[in-house]
Amino acid sequence: MKRNEVEAFMKSKGMKSWTIVINEHDPLGIGVELRGGILYDIYTDHRVDRKVNIWGYIAYKEGKPMRFPFAQ
Repeated sequence: MKRNEVEAFMKSKGMKSWTIVINEHDPLGIGVELRGGILYDIYTDHRVDRKVNIWGYIAYKEGKPMRFPFAQ
């Protein structure tokens, strides 16, 4: 999923922040937030690369972080 697709999804759901996973084998996610309709990395304060394919996201199930792919 590309950055603009994630931005559109977040806008449609009214989300301001999320934790995304860039590569399938990354153990950690990246905290991102929507500012002015653009997705920014919370920690570096830079825009998320628009060309990179974002693998998935992190959500919590029963208090534990779980990684979920966008394409299933």
